[in-house]
Amino acid sequence: MDMNLGSVGGDHSGLNRPVKSPGTSEEVQHSHRDVGASRTSDTQAPASAPAVTPSPDTEQATQPAVQTQVRPLTEQDVVDQILHLKKQPTADAKQIVSALLQYGAEVNAGNIDMIETFIKGKNKKGRLIESAAVAIAKGLSQNAKAVSLLHQFFNNQMQFSEQLGSLKQALSGFSQLMGKHEELFGKGLFSGLGALISDLDESLKKMTKKKGGLDFSALMRSGMIKNLHLFHGFLGGLAEKLGQQNPNAATLKAVLDQLSGLRSGVGGMLDNLLAQLILSKQFKDFPMDMDQFKYWQLPNFMVASPKNIDLLIRQDKSKVRDCIDPKNTRIVIRMETDDLGEITIMIDITDTKVRYLFKTSQTQTKQFILDHSKQLKSRMEELNYEVVAIKTTMKKIDVKKLLLPTFNLDNLNRIVTEV
Repeated sequence: MDMNLGSVGGDHSGLNRPVKSPGTSEEVQHSHRDVGASRTSDTQAPASAPAVTPSPDTEQATQPAVQTQVRPLTEQDVVDQILHLKKQPTADAKQIVSALLQYGAEVNAGNIDMIETFIKGKNKKGRLIESAAVAIAKGLSQNAKAVSLLHQFFNNQMQFSEQLGSLKQALSGFSQLMGKHEELFGKGLFSGLGALISDLDESLKKMTKKKGGLDFSALMRSGMIKNLHLFHGFLGGLAEKLGQQNPNAATLKAVLDQLSGLRSGVGGMLDNLLAQLILSKQFKDFPMDMDQFKYWQLPNFMVASPKNIDLLIRQDKSKVRDCIDPKNTRIVIRMETDDLGEITIMIDITDTKVRYLFKTSQTQTKQFILDHSKQLKSRMEELNYEVVAIKTTMKKIDVKKLLLPTFNLDNLNRIVTEV
C-alpha cells in the first residue's frame, strides 16, 4: 500500500508526489506470491504430460484484478502510515509526518527518527519540526547546524543589518584597544592581525556603501564565508594564547573581553551567510514547474533603524545545477521605507522585456508608483530593456512562502492499489 500526494492546486495542478515507504506492504507481497503460484499451476502440466502452450484466454484468466482508489488524504491515513513504519502515532510523530509531506520529503522511519532526535529535550514551539523537515528536503538531514539556522529564519531571528552593525562595531573597538596594548601580541602577530582586520573591514564597507549603489561583489558569499570561518577559528586560538600569559591582569581581561565580542560578531555574521546559502539550496525532489530562488539579505539604507532588504532571484528550471538565467528569470525585492511603508517588487525578465508587479499595503504608495511609471520606463530604456507592464496591487508578500513553498495537505490525495 503506497501513499501518493496528488494535486496541489494553483500553478501546480496535476502534481503527484509519492510518499515512499521502506518496503512493499505485506498485503501486496502476499498477493504477489499467490499470483505467482496460481500462474505456475495453471500454465505448467505434470512432468509426465507433454508440454502445453497456454492459450490467450487461459493467460488472461490468470491475470490478477487490480483495483485503484483515489481519495483525499485524511488524518487516519497519516496514522496508518506511522503504524506501517512500526512507530507510535504520537502527536509529535503525526506533526513530523505532516511536515515531511508538506515540504516534499520522503516519509520513512529514518527521517522520523532523525527529527525526533533533533527535537528531543527542546522547546518545539517556533516551527522546530518544520525546520528539520526542510533540512531533510534539501538534502541536509545529518546537519544539526542547518536545522538551527533554519529555525532562526522561521523565528525572524536572521537580521543581517543588525549583525553587520554589531560586527563593524566590534572590529572598531578591538582595533582601538589592540593599538593601545601592542606589547600583548608581539610585533609579528600585531601586524598580521591588523592586516586581517583591515581586509575584513574593507569587505564590510562594500556591503554598506550608500553612494553609487550596491557593490555586486558583495553578493558572492563563498569567499566571505571561507574568510569568516578562518578568522573565527584564528580568534579562538588567539584568545587561548593570550589567556596563558596572565589571566588575572586587568588589561589582559579587557582585551580578552573585547576579543570575545569580536569573535561573537564574526560568528553571527557567518551564521547569517550560511543560512542564506542553505535557503538558496534547491529542494531535492520538488517538481520542475515550482519556482526555487537564490536568496540574499542586504542592508536597507532607506530607513533610519537597521532593516533588511530581501532579494530573491529565480533559479533556472531547465538546468540540473542551480544557476540563474539572466535572460529568463524573476527577481523579487522586499523592503521597507519610512515614507512608503513595506513594498515588494516582482520583476519578470524575458530577453529584453520586463514586467513589474508592485505589492504594497498603502494607497499612497500605489499612487506614487503610478506617478513615476514613465520615469521607470525611461530609465529601463537607457539600459536597453522594454517595460511592457507595470501593475500595482494592495497585498503583502510572505518571503518565507516563496523560499520554502509547501504542499497544501487539504489538497493531497491518497492512492490505494490492491491486487
